Amino acid sequence: MIDRGPWRGTDLYGVALIKNCIDAFQGFSASCIVPNLYGSVIANDGPLFTWIASVFIVFFKFIFSNLLSLNFGLEIIDDVGRVIQGFFALSGLTILWLATKKLALRRESKPIDPLGIGPTSEKFSSNIADCSVLITISCLGLIMPWHELGKTGLNFMLNATIFFAIVTAPETPKKAGAFFGISSSLLMLCSGVGSFLAVCLAGFVIFFTCNPWTLVKKIFLAFAVLFSVITFFPVVFFIFTHSSENLLQTWWQNQLTLDKPQPLYLIKTWLWTWWPLWPIVTAFSIQAYQRGFLSLSHLKMPLTLLICTVAMPISGIFISDGIKFVPVVPLAVLAAFGLLSLPRNVANLLDYFALSIFTFLGVMIWMYWLALHTGSPEFIQSKVLRAAPGISGVYSTKELILGIVATLAWLMLIGWRIRVSEPLLWRPVILSAGGLGMTWVLLINLWGPALEINRGYSDLTNKIKIAVNDHNVEKSKSCIEIDFDDLKSRAIILSNSNLQINQPIKEQLFECKFLLIRKTTRSNSHEISNPRLKEQKYKLTWSGHRKADPRQKETFYLYKKN
Repeated sequence: MIDRGPWRGTDLYGVALIKNCIDAFQGFSASCIVPNLYGSVIANDGPLFTWIASVFIVFFKFIFSNLLSLNFGLEIIDDVGRVIQGFFALSGLTILWLATKKLALRRESKPIDPLGIGPTSEKFSSNIADCSVLITISCLGLIMPWHELGKTGLNFMLNATIFFAIVTAPETPKKAGAFFGISSSLLMLCSGVGSFLAVCLAGFVIFFTCNPWTLVKKIFLAFAVLFSVITFFPVVFFIFTHSSENLLQTWWQNQLTLDKPQPLYLIKTWLWTWWPLWPIVTAFSIQAYQRGFLSLSHLKMPLTLLICTVAMPISGIFISDGIKFVPVVPLAVLAAFGLLSLPRNVANLLDYFALSIFTFLGVMIWMYWLALHTGSPEFIQSKVLRAAPGISGVYSTKELILGIVATLAWLMLIGWRIRVSEPLLWRPVILSAGGLGMTWVLLINLWGPALEINRGYSDLTNKIKIAVNDHNVEKSKSCIEIDFDDLKSRAIILSNSNLQINQPIKEQLFECKFLLIRKTTRSNSHEISNPRLKEQKYKLTWSGHRKADPRQKETFYLYKKN
């Protein structure tokens, strides 16, 4: 999570957005009211996480620089941002535990126990809550986003808060309505219009069809609307008084664009993203339908929430990256209750999958690591060097010890799972959670430097900085012009260097002496097409690609104005 550069994907754009927002605070960038990279709008993101992270980073920078006299450079921004992401993820898990426990305490949630030999309501609800958290941790699609700099942690926490508000509504409708209104409004600022409409649709369906929520629908919805307006009003007022009109208009237009439905692609992606949640929920839903249990309030409510939030991306309505992880909360809750009657064949499937896949991954990680440091087998070492050129054979003793401890812990967990036959509720998913944790620890500790080379862009930006500095251009003219539609190149420069890039003309504070163009192998033309090059004012000064891109799928060209 810390002590590494930004990796390609969410990490890269997250750092660039925060850098743009901090520059906006200092007057170098036009605005950070909507997610943008010096004028290039990123429409599928919301600005809330960037605002929060930027404010904290500016505060920490002030403390470190002025009070402690310590350097707070660009390389620390991404580390602080990921720590904030981790805090939101942990907060979301805590809220999910509280909400699941509250739901499991309801009278209809506990299985019928005529003899009175089962666990108490307190112990039963705590076990169900523990299972929901454990299942969430074992979700394959969350491990990477939670360790990147992005909105996934905040998105998860807000969805858990919304679920908590719905669960507590029958007892405290006013307080729950306030929580729902505030959280749903913040969710829109975090993940966009699609997520907001999905939870609002789910809320209306639940409070008009599910008992006992129908009993408090009027007062709950009244307070939800009131606090939603209260939350939105100051934000909207600030946006319209401080934001660039063009940026805001572009963001709204893209937010309200209907995408082409891709149900097969999404379902294929969800098969691994939501493992092992969806097998448990599927088996449980079939059982509940056959036995007529779907009408029970503690199942009907999260199932309604799940259906409404899944319907949005499948139908292509206002899809955003954040909505991909919205259904994790109701899925985790339903899966936790599903463990009560999980069929033996499904439990065995989860165990065999976790045991085989994660053990195989652990063996492969160690095999490749040993090949890198011993040179045998040679063909594996050559693959590693091709994927991470320049990786050294030096390793850290601390990282090696952590890797060994994680592996031994995994072997002990397997031994415990084979040896213990006590019918513990969370036993079917413990191997999935433990195996995922072991794999992640091995990857980050043993292969951290290799991943830095393979997924990072620091070597590329260092070459670009050297090429710019070699021309001894005035600092006010060392700006690099990048096409506004080339979001990736703009993010690479912003997240890995202090070089300035171009803005919309009316907000441009400095002259751009350089032009950067990115060409990919997907382009049909072998020529570099850019209207500025036709002016015959630019001369090629440097071209290159990442070290970890030997096939040159992406080639960058730096031109200097004559």
